Amino acid sequence: MNRDVIGAVLVGASVVLLYLVYPSVLADVSERDRSLSAYSDDWNDISEFRKALENEGYTTHGIVATPGILREVREPERTLLVIVGVETPYSYDDIGSIVDFVEKGGSLILADDYGYGDDLANEFGITFHRYRMWDPSYVTNTSILNIELTLPDINGTSRDYEVLFNDPTAIESNQQGTTLGFTSNESFLDVNGNGAIDVQDQPGPFEVVTLKGRMVFIGDPSIFINEMWDLSDNSEFLLGLVDFLLPNGGIVLFDESVHAAVDFSEGFYRTITSTFVFVFGDLTKGLFVTAMIGLMMIVMSQVVTDPKLWYHRLAISEIVVGNLQFLETNFKGKRKELSDRLRTDALDLICVRSGMTANEFASLSDKRLRTLLNDEKLYRFIKGNDMDPNEVFDRLDRWL
Repeated sequence: MNRDVIGAVLVGASVVLLYLVYPSVLADVSERDRSLSAYSDDWNDISEFRKALENEGYTTHGIVATPGILREVREPERTLLVIVGVETPYSYDDIGSIVDFVEKGGSLILADDYGYGDDLANEFGITFHRYRMWDPSYVTNTSILNIELTLPDINGTSRDYEVLFNDPTAIESNQQGTTLGFTSNESFLDVNGNGAIDVQDQPGPFEVVTLKGRMVFIGDPSIFINEMWDLSDNSEFLLGLVDFLLPNGGIVLFDESVHAAVDFSEGFYRTITSTFVFVFGDLTKGLFVTAMIGLMMIVMSQVVTDPKLWYHRLAISEIVVGNLQFLETNFKGKRKELSDRLRTDALDLICVRSGMTANEFASLSDKRLRTLLNDEKLYRFIKGNDMDPNEVFDRLDRWL
């Protein structure tokens, strides 16, 4: 074939491919802040959970691109899929792959609150209400709740746990599952979002953990995070839960694809991989395509600025701001450690909200940073001065 013809075909195929996948790439990287990764060690990631499972003898793997890879699982009855926090929506094919995996005997833990987990849960007759829940039986503030959970074991008996939740939402199983834990009778769902009990708000108690067959639905991903791993009975409950679902050991898969991509190159990789898994049905038929993807990634690494590691960035979130009292309780008597923690969070927040890469932000001169903040006290705090934590949040809120 003539070289010009080959070139024209390649250009045309590239244009069509970009036309098909570019919108998906942009959608995947639109939210740059991430958390809840099993492979990052920030306070709001879940690496302690993964490490504990490995210490217990389980084999762990991460799903990076698409749950379509579940079609390759050879022993679904010895495999557990863990989904903690659904930051990006699943595609129709993704949901179909997970449903098929469960129907073949696979186990599932789905923990979410206000994300897209409800789309998947609905396929199993479960609903995440997504409304903020209030319960007067809180611990340190209105978001922190100790909830008693009862977990059956393989011997037909049960064990009780006291698990610390952070801003959970309610689950509705429509009497199709077994409720493992409820909120108090005084709790309510704030349907209209005004922070007060109204006639249209739903009264409790509410399900927060539901067991249905080999699936467990949890209305709060926070119980998995490193910050809360050693609090109350969180770690004991989660390890007991995995032991209940995989009594003879097996493989635990963490779905990392539900977390937002941090840059264009990761989004591109995910979208291309997902596209070919959908087209070919499995990865074996796509080995040649995988090689092409690897070549494209090498080329991209030479042209994409700041090709940083794909890891979940740490930033101040609504949960952290709302739980300052919780932070101060855990850092009681450690003012310097609390200040350092807030300073790190503030730096990442300012970097992300300014639309800069990590390298661009690190190269800012003191003069440019002072101009960017336009707040002398906040600038001095960033540079190492002490400041009351409440004032830090107030000044960051004004800056945003």
